[in-house]
Amino acid sequence: LPSKFAKGSEWEKQWPEEEQRVEWMNRIGNLALVSSRPRSRTARKTSDSSWEQKCVDFKKEPWLLTRQLVELDGWDAAAVQDQQKDILSLTDLVWSFGEGSKQ
Repeated sequence: LPSKFAKGSEWEKQWPEEEQRVEWMNRIGNLALVSSRPRSRTARKTSDSSWEQKCVDFKKEPWLLTRQLVELDGWDAAAVQDQQKDILSLTDLVWSFGEGSKQ
């Protein structure tokens, strides 16, 4: 979910309620890991690209968490919530991993 998008865009159709957009825009579930490889000037503007274009770019990423996003039909509130749950589950797993070895 980009912070800004064109009026009448796919994003506006999927997220018609501004209150909901504001609620989910800056959540960890709305983030995708992307590599820092050099990009063209047009590719840098992908934050407001269509979901289909984002998926084309996500397929090229080395991160499984990002690549698996292409399996989704779109990026709506339910998808962001699910992604957030997945990320938080991973952080819980990572930070609890070493607890047993400190005893």
